[in-house]
Amino acid sequence: LALLLLALNTLQRDQRDLQTNPKTLDVTLIASCKLDYESLPRFARSLRSWAKVRGVFEIVIVDWLSGVDIKVALEEILPEAQGPKILLITVPFHTRLPWRIGAAFNLGLDHAKTPIVGKVDCDTMLSPNFITVNVLHWATFRYGDYRASRRANDRHLNGVFLAWTKHLRGVHGFDERFELYGWDDSDLYTRLEGHVIHTDEFEGTRFRAQNFSSEETLF
Repeated sequence: LALLLLALNTLQRDQRDLQTNPKTLDVTLIASCKLDYESLPRFARSLRSWAKVRGVFEIVIVDWLSGVDIKVALEEILPEAQGPKILLITVPFHTRLPWRIGAAFNLGLDHAKTPIVGKVDCDTMLSPNFITVNVLHWATFRYGDYRASRRANDRHLNGVFLAWTKHLRGVHGFDERFELYGWDDSDLYTRLEGHVIHTDEFEGTRFRAQNFSSEETLF
């Protein structure tokens, strides 16, 4: 009974924080990118959409051995100092480290300063109300479910999620033993379920994936 009362008190306190402290809703978006000249235009469109999302405090971009200079690209894509902060973390090319999207995300997670983290791919488009519509309640995380995708290209949205930073750190982020893509996000979701009461899909068509012809598709 004592443990139950403690849990209820914690839940009520967290809910009060969400209602009375807007800073609690601040979100850090993390994108792990290995860009080339072909993928750069899609990244530029995505980044501009992230900068317009209400509730984003900072955008963390992990540059993993890209074939383009992302720092220069950022100055051209967002030349004006407005919107959320942007933190660029660069893995030097001379290290020749093998591409691990999980390791790249975990590196970005180490720099997150907000209670909530959102993971996006470098070609994910977000609507300005993506965060305000997909409210993250206490002990919950939201994700893109590939089983609900309407088109084949949207299955890649399975790796987009919103989660509490403390929960992500509690499970030590992604399992970095996964190589390339496949099941790394599902593994993370399974482990997160041990720290939350409820999981939920994203609401409606608040985010999009760009396919290789640069067209936008709705989830």
